[in-house]
Amino acid sequence: MKHTEEEGINGFYGVTKEMVMNRAGRLNFPNQSYNFNYSNFGYAILSLILEAVYEKEYTTLMNEFIQNELKLSNTKISDQNGDLGRYWDWRIDDAYLAAGAITSDISAMLTYAQMQIDRNNFFTNCHKSLKKSMKM
Repeated sequence: MKHTEEEGINGFYGVTKEMVMNRAGRLNFPNQSYNFNYSNFGYAILSLILEAVYEKEYTTLMNEFIQNELKLSNTKISDQNGDLGRYWDWRIDDAYLAAGAITSDISAMLTYAQMQIDRNNFFTNCHKSLKKSMKM
C-alpha cells in the first residue's frame, strides 16, 4: 500500500532516476564557496554516481556492502518487511532510496555506532573536517 505525502510518510515515492538527472542537468552553480545545507537531492545524485561507477543498482550495491563488509545482518534497503509496521513505501528503482530507505534493528544500530566510535577503517575519513564553519 502506497502512503500519501499528506500522511507525512514518503514524499519521495515514485521519483525516478530520470527525474533527478533532468533536474541535475538544469542546475548551474557559479564556482564559489557555498554554506552547508543538508540535501536529500544530494544523496539521490550520490546513489546515481555509485551506480555508474560500480555498474550495479543502488539497492544491490548497498545491501552487499552492508551485509558483506560491515557485517550488519539486520540492516538493508527497506523491503517493507519486519516487525515495525508502517514502513515507508518505496519502488525498487526510486531515486531517493539513498536518502532514507535503510532499515535496521537496535542491535545493528549499536554495532554501527560502535564502529564510528572505534573509527573503523570504513569510517576514518568521515571524522575529518572538510572545512571549518563559524556559522552556529
